[in-house]
Amino acid sequence: ALREAAQTLVIFMGAKRLKEVCAELMAAGFGPATPAALISRGTWPRQTTIVAPLSKLGAKAAAAGAAAPALVIVGEVVRLKKELDWYERQPLFGRRIIITRARSQASQFREQLTALGAEAIELPTIEIRPPRSYKELDQAIRDMRRYDWVVFTSVNGVDLFFDRLKKHHRLDARHLSGCRVAAVGEATRESLSRHGLEPDLMPKIYTTEALAEALAGKNISKKNILLIRPRIAPPKFFDRLKTTGASVTQATGYETISPAREIRNIHRAITARGADAIVFTSSSTARHLSEALGKRAFIKFVRPLKIYSIGPETSRELKRLGARVYRQSDTATIAGLIRTLETAP
Repeated sequence: ALREAAQTLVIFMGAKRLKEVCAELMAAGFGPATPAALISRGTWPRQTTIVAPLSKLGAKAAAAGAAAPALVIVGEVVRLKKELDWYERQPLFGRRIIITRARSQASQFREQLTALGAEAIELPTIEIRPPRSYKELDQAIRDMRRYDWVVFTSVNGVDLFFDRLKKHHRLDARHLSGCRVAAVGEATRESLSRHGLEPDLMPKIYTTEALAEALAGKNISKKNILLIRPRIAPPKFFDRLKTTGASVTQATGYETISPAREIRNIHRAITARGADAIVFTSSSTARHLSEALGKRAFIKFVRPLKIYSIGPETSRELKRLGARVYRQSDTATIAGLIRTLETAP
């Protein structure tokens, strides 16, 4: 009845009894040369498609170790595979890529990688939290009129600053009308834009070092500068601004912590299944992963992986930790990282 009625036959969950199914179909009148295919793990990054004449599909699938879940497709439609097979031609198809970001920031990155065919695995090595005390930030907001520049070195600083400005002080972007604003890079600029501001200064290279040099070139001697930063931040940026003769006030806008237990649990799961690459989106993601695992375990974990770094500061931190960077993004942005992942062999 199937032979008479169906031009295309799709069999669900047919991998285990594939040889028997093929034999039954041929006994019912399907020709041995009928085009057939088995799709294992369909729509997943590890999808595998095996194409063969009906008489040989079972043996070919067994030799390839094709696993369930699987679909079996029988009929002339199988000949269209080359024209219709867009999924397995995705640039990142079949790759397992570890993302080391805060969980709150990883979802969009994961979706972008998945859309390109990768299996993206979240390994949140940092957690973003409000500061333990808002004393510095509240005082800075009250004193805003005395500042010539307000400097944001991350998206987190922008979002948490404006959250406090709005919810606690009942103010908005107009409160910064007397200040010039500096942003470290494109993502920070986009965050400022969502809050109604465009930065007056953004360096061509998206690093805090480049931002400090760009500010130093703006004749900021004797100017009052407000720096919104995490609770623990590298001192280089602050120290460079101080050499210009500017008066720099630092206000803690947020803090980052390392969810060490979660890191170790996810690390065990990844080690059991393996991965192809790991992406570090900041120097702190690398540092926190090394601290959570211990230096020796960290090196053992990342050594077989292709390590992708978002920028020079992150690359330097990875080198300091003993890791070898495979590729560094051309620009210190998520978009730049994705381009690097797509084009790297």
